[in-house]
Amino acid sequence: MSRLLIMMTLAALLCGCGNDDAPTDDDGADTGGSVFPPGPPVNESWNYAGISGNRSWTYSRIDSAQMIVDDSGSEEVGGSLVNTLLYVVDDAEQQLYFEHTIQWAAGPGIGIEIRSYDGTVYTNPITVADPETFINDVFSTEQPNTVFESTIIGFEPCPNSWSDKWTCLHVQITGGSGEYFVGDWWLADGWGAAIFQPEVESDTWVLRQTNVLE
Repeated sequence: MSRLLIMMTLAALLCGCGNDDAPTDDDGADTGGSVFPPGPPVNESWNYAGISGNRSWTYSRIDSAQMIVDDSGSEEVGGSLVNTLLYVVDDAEQQLYFEHTIQWAAGPGIGIEIRSYDGTVYTNPITVADPETFINDVFSTEQPNTVFESTIIGFEPCPNSWSDKWTCLHVQITGGSGEYFVGDWWLADGWGAAIFQPEVESDTWVLRQTNVLE
């Protein structure tokens, strides 16, 4: 083999020329692949949102505002736990009042979904996590006039007034037009949200206590 041919071969290897493994779309265009490589798996992702039995949670913000979250209807549907959670802030001192209802569903067949919000039922439920989810995964769900995206950020410490030793799954939901579930959620295995920050607010809600309702 001539010296020129050897040099040309080495140059091709170094520049990656002739690589047929690059991801492409249906037209053959290079899609570039994922921005982030897949991370570690999230074992049984549904346990971070599926809450069995009726519970209530109390959260507080740095401005001393308090929120009560009640599970107004927990049921098992097709092997998944469906929790309809009512988020209520009624603070006379700060003249602050609002409420929102979010229906979460979680199970080994679906992962984690949001099925309704403030009376709007999503016929195409919003995917928060798949049953087989990895850190850095991004899930997109189309809705009329918008697209919601859920990004699995990773496992992070989530100290709160109930426990300062928890490690939570950090999930970020984007898109929509001011829905209260859009924002960052730190979910504790078997307990639900330890901390969350809706995009429409500047402060986080931190868990103070949780109770099982009779």
